[in-house]
Amino acid sequence: MRVAVLGGTGYIGRALMNALVDVVGVEHVYSVARTWSSFMWTHPHVSFVSLDVARGELTLLDLLDTHKIDTVIHAAGPPGEALCRADPKNARGCHVYTAEVLAGWQRLDPARRIIYLST
Repeated sequence: MRVAVLGGTGYIGRALMNALVDVVGVEHVYSVARTWSSFMWTHPHVSFVSLDVARGELTLLDLLDTHKIDTVIHAAGPPGEALCRADPKNARGCHVYTAEVLAGWQRLDPARRIIYLST
């Protein structure tokens, strides 16, 4: 299994990254976020991919296809209502737009999995 964690440098994403490397059957984990975090660590089965998921459908789809991702865990986005209200365009991109892109990606192959943990 090849997993992409959207928001992989955030609070939830970091915890997922640590847990996923020990899951049997997980071949590689991609931490997808706008910026690298000093909380990230090196592991032979973990890669960081710099990508703002709220900004471009083709870029996200290219990432999923290039790395042959079969599972996406969506944990990206501003945490909480106050931050969403402060930047509604970014919030809509992270929560609505990205979910629509992922739903379309999953429809192309029903074996693909999406786990949505974002706010």
